[in-house]
Amino acid sequence: MITKEHIAKKLQERLERKCTAIGLTHWAKAIMFDYFEGKRIYDPAEKDLLERAIMRIANSSTNYRTFLFDAEIVKILTHLGYKAKSNSPNGEVYSISIILGQQNNPKSKEAIKIISEQLPKEKNLSIRQQGSGVVLTANEMSEKEIHTLASLLQPHSYIMSLNDTR
Repeated sequence: MITKEHIAKKLQERLERKCTAIGLTHWAKAIMFDYFEGKRIYDPAEKDLLERAIMRIANSSTNYRTFLFDAEIVKILTHLGYKAKSNSPNGEVYSISIILGQQNNPKSKEAIKIISEQLPKEKNLSIRQQGSGVVLTANEMSEKEIHTLASLLQPHSYIMSLNDTR
């Protein structure tokens, strides 16, 4: 049976960096498949809450828009009735990849300029052409820096993926 404790334990493992973000996603998807195939059930007293929590975790990915940052994991734990906080004093750092279409498009050039100006040298920004588009990568990005960059890029068309670096 899938219980609040079961989910909370796995989320706490993620906060303690005992599993990666994508590992957490795959764990939740396995629970969904087991439930669908009748191999496991949710605690009947908490079924809706547990199903919503598992659904959110399973639908997370390395894409910025669906990524589960520490603050959101803490929110899910709170909904489950647990008190938690991120164990990383400065938060986790990530490598990011940003894909922009049509390299010679004025909007893409503007986005590259924003990214280049926003990231200091120690982030190891690299820019490479891929097909007709551009891929920008950077390292050691904090959650706050990523949110700031995403906010600045809001008017532009881009895809940002994150990778756990620790």
